[in-house]
Amino acid sequence: MSDLLAGALESLENYRTEMRQRYSSDRMALAELLRRILAGKVPKRATGLVVSLGYDELILNWDQGRRSPSFRFKVTTGTIPNDPIAFATMNLSFENFSELNSVVLTDLVIDAWTDAEGFQSGRSLVVWRTLVDSSNVVPEILKSLRETIRRLTLEQEAGRSTTAVPMPTPSRNLTIRPEHLAACLDADPAALQNWADALESSGFSEAATRLRWLEEFRDRIAPTVALWIRYGQGLLIFRERNETWWSIGEEENSPPRDGNADSVNLGLLLGAWADYHPAIEWFCRTLGYTHVCVRAKSVPYATLEHDRTYSLAGGEHFTPLGPTSGITEIHAFTQG
Repeated sequence: MSDLLAGALESLENYRTEMRQRYSSDRMALAELLRRILAGKVPKRATGLVVSLGYDELILNWDQGRRSPSFRFKVTTGTIPNDPIAFATMNLSFENFSELNSVVLTDLVIDAWTDAEGFQSGRSLVVWRTLVDSSNVVPEILKSLRETIRRLTLEQEAGRSTTAVPMPTPSRNLTIRPEHLAACLDADPAALQNWADALESSGFSEAATRLRWLEEFRDRIAPTVALWIRYGQGLLIFRERNETWWSIGEEENSPPRDGNADSVNLGLLLGAWADYHPAIEWFCRTLGYTHVCVRAKSVPYATLEHDRTYSLAGGEHFTPLGPTSGITEIHAFTQG
């Protein structure tokens, strides 16, 4: 499985978790309705409760055709948000809205069925071609959406492989507390360590390791940076496909293919700009740079999508990029 596909599928699971929180009140109301249905008059031959999914409405009836009473449930929270950025992290678009919405509603139904102790009732639940007779069943609509993501990712990777622009990593939505964000933007010396500790305690151990590496890397190159700043020379970072290399003044490093672990780590951080840009800003600020030029290109077409020089001394801060933008160049420098 490619990193892009793994990231997209992980983003799907994160999205499902977010939507479970969004629909928590509907879950409680639906669970109460299901308890009443289970406690009411059930047709003798009924074996399963069938739930039909609308955009923001559910129709429930026992599997006895027209002789079964029908129940309707209006989802008060409505359909899922049309969020292009969230969709893009899953390699989806608005064309996949209905399928994604159905997955979220299916989660809502199964969660409410669990809360109503439906699995202990001796009756089955039927949702979108799936007989849900245990909490471990994977619904067919979820299987279908995962397959859609796989197909679209393969198509995306095939199209992207024609350019040398490095592919961005889908965001993992790393948690950053307001005080840690402020500390990064203020170049607080302890900012990265405190953020890393918080990520570690939240289960993001890999991300914490990357932040600690960035702090250690910053300490190693700081004397060289200070030397060349006096001569008006800055830090240049270039990225192409899976390779990252940099130069400080007239001193250059070796690329990843020569076994340079620093290049690999730096490339991973820049590739996940959406998650790590506060840390990268901290890195530039604490090294004494006053301006940073950030360039990014479209992965499929190699067209320039972002070309901005941030005045750190003037109070500007790095901003997120589009989901198809791959960082190709960073130029940090001082300006009198």
